Amino acid sequence: MEIFNSSSVSEEAVSTIREFTSALEAMAKKATGEANFPLWNIESACQHLNISESKMRSLIFKKKIPFIKVGRAIRFQKEEIEQWLEGQSVKTN
Repeated sequence: MEIFNSSSVSEEAVSTIREFTSALEAMAKKATGEANFPLWNIESACQHLNISESKMRSLIFKKKIPFIKVGRAIRFQKEEIEQWLEGQSVKTN
């Protein structure tokens, strides 16, 4: 959504406001732990799911949880893990 039109505010002012807004968004992400790290390592995913590393490795080995291999490293996308977790809920009668 564009708040300013170019006839009422200088381009320099608009640019400065955009930079300030981007900096505020980055600070908010850092404060909430959502810095520019869209991929989790095993330890971070285990903490988020509150499971042991051995349980996580078992899920990985059985391909029961979505993961990404970056070379030899295993990584997880936060959004995929949250979607997977929603699919794990058991419906009651």
